[in-house]
Amino acid sequence: MDLAHRDDLGSDAFLADPTKLHALAFETIQRVMASDPTRLGKLANEPANWREALRGPDNDVWRESMQAEIDSLEKFGCWDWVPITDARSRLIGSRWVFKIKRGPDGEPLRAKSRLVALGNTQGPETSSDTFAPVVLYMALRVVFAIAVQEGLHLFQMDCSNAYIQGDIDCTIFMKGPPGFERVDARGRPLVLRLKRSIYGLRQAGNIWHRTLVGHLESLGYRSLISDSCLFLRSWEDNGVKRKVIICLYVDDLMCAASHPELKDELLVQLRARFDVKDETKPREGWVLNMKYELSPEGDRVKITQEAAITAIAKKFGLDNDQRSHVRAFDLPMQLGIKLVPNEDDTVPAEEFDYRSAIGSCLYIAQ
Repeated sequence: MDLAHRDDLGSDAFLADPTKLHALAFETIQRVMASDPTRLGKLANEPANWREALRGPDNDVWRESMQAEIDSLEKFGCWDWVPITDARSRLIGSRWVFKIKRGPDGEPLRAKSRLVALGNTQGPETSSDTFAPVVLYMALRVVFAIAVQEGLHLFQMDCSNAYIQGDIDCTIFMKGPPGFERVDARGRPLVLRLKRSIYGLRQAGNIWHRTLVGHLESLGYRSLISDSCLFLRSWEDNGVKRKVIICLYVDDLMCAASHPELKDELLVQLRARFDVKDETKPREGWVLNMKYELSPEGDRVKITQEAAITAIAKKFGLDNDQRSHVRAFDLPMQLGIKLVPNEDDTVPAEEFDYRSAIGSCLYIAQ
């Protein structure tokens, strides 16, 4: 029984039959266990939709990832399945978003499937404050400089399923995950009554930020006036001065501490409330499309964006290959040069998204 062909069977009949569902689960486990252990390295492109994910050449990887997402959301108690007749407010949609997480050299690390709500279908009665700040890139570079100057220890943390760890303050009903819809015993469709914030809701980022900041403040951290996502805690312990700096970028935490044992202390404090992973690597790391490397003496830090720049160049055909619309030139440009339109070899707008290319270059230039 293959979920990729479930449309031929009819979704209601398929999902209402426990025997078929168990057979599908067993088949999925067999596929994953029998598949090539190096299959992540063979991942092609990110699927555009859930049908493409389940019918493409990497369907076993994406199916496993989608099921893991559903299991995680249900473990956190994000929703209750209720009859569609119970939906007392506007029913919002949902969709899958697929992403290949890559390392500093562009290698695939993880296939991530994210179930998101279609926040654009929310009404004003189900959306509140939506603002959620992130740390400035300039502030992050300043923290790197301070860490080198004061000999601080750098470490990274990631909050898994961040947005679902905050409670929503209104009643929201959402359609079931595409490919995982359910019906009741009478064949009537079921919908989700959300209990926690999930990705895609207009207020999801704001709820997560307030939840995390409230926990950090309870631990004694205070944000700076110049950057509300830069937190500092300094104190003395038996005459020894201790300091921890935390940079927040959504669910990523870049930290610097005066003593190495403070990392484990912070992990324990955060794990008391959130699902936090330690992503620290010795003397190097990967944060916000930047790779940083500490010198053996710890007196210098090198920051590069080679993988991110290469990805942008490849995406927009700027990698100077035979198919490229551009050619590489030495910089700076010659003084006094006069630029004129190239009338003989114009590039159709649909072949080159100029605005997106400029926006990506400005993002890298931060």
